[in-house]
Amino acid sequence: RCTSFIRSASPPLDFATQAQQETGTSNVVVVTPGRQHFHPTATKFWAETDFAGVANVSYNVTSVTDTGTGQVTITIATDMSSVNYVVVGNVAAGDCLAVQVPAASKSGASVRLDVYNRSGVLSDGSVLNVAGFGDL
Repeated sequence: RCTSFIRSASPPLDFATQAQQETGTSNVVVVTPGRQHFHPTATKFWAETDFAGVANVSYNVTSVTDTGTGQVTITIATDMSSVNYVVVGNVAAGDCLAVQVPAASKSGASVRLDVYNRSGVLSDGSVLNVAGFGDL
């Protein structure tokens, strides 16, 4: 009959702190799922949403608001530490729209994305994908 056992590490494992994850330089600590998102390469928030303010799926997003034609505001659940973060967005294939993040539209708690058609006019698309990278 088999019995379960726990194998102990030798030497014992140290777990990464938030600070160690943010610097991302240690090769000797273990990263747990609850700390992974603090690493600089991890996406801090993301969403797939329509232009009516309905998020189909999301991570670390409290709400999506239809702020006007061609404008969607993403409210971030755990705020970014400053306005110094990167947002990338795209509109579903076939819409031929450009996504812009005006600098004044970013705060630690939210970001507005403006979507323009080929004529440079704010325009709703069908599906907007957005992701943010930076420090929480």
